[in-house]
Amino acid sequence: MKTCAKCGVENVDDATFCANCGNAFGQPAAYPGAAAPAPPPPSYDQPPMPPYTHPAPGYPSQTPMPGIPYQQQIPYPAVARTSSGKATASLVMGIVGIFIFPIIFSVAAILMGGLARKEIAASGGLMTGDGNAVAGIILGCVGLVLWVIFIVILAVI
Repeated sequence: MKTCAKCGVENVDDATFCANCGNAFGQPAAYPGAAAPAPPPPSYDQPPMPPYTHPAPGYPSQTPMPGIPYQQQIPYPAVARTSSGKATASLVMGIVGIFIFPIIFSVAAILMGGLARKEIAASGGLMTGDGNAVAGIILGCVGLVLWVIFIVILAVI
């Protein structure tokens, strides 16, 4: 049986670490008052900093600007703007509404265009497609007007 020099617990003969405290057998126990070994001296044959690399897009260069605090030198990363799917759907439904099922598709184009414009305005500039939404609303109105004109012509004939 091996006796741990650190905690005094007996362990099996083939143990390499103490089961109670984890002290390694064969190495002197570290005492609480003992000084830690000194770190190795720095190597002077290596450069102090890595070589300059170009910053990622949206991030500042590695050279600081004098007179400006460092926190103010870091801009927010660039954010990708997305197109509104509702605006695209409004445009497509407006085009289809002129030729096929004008009541259904034209009304849907007007409603989707209105929802898309609200969504784009609420995004704070992160969404695009306001032109598609407006075009969908206009085409939806044109489809409805053409449908009304067609119905009036049929009624007169």
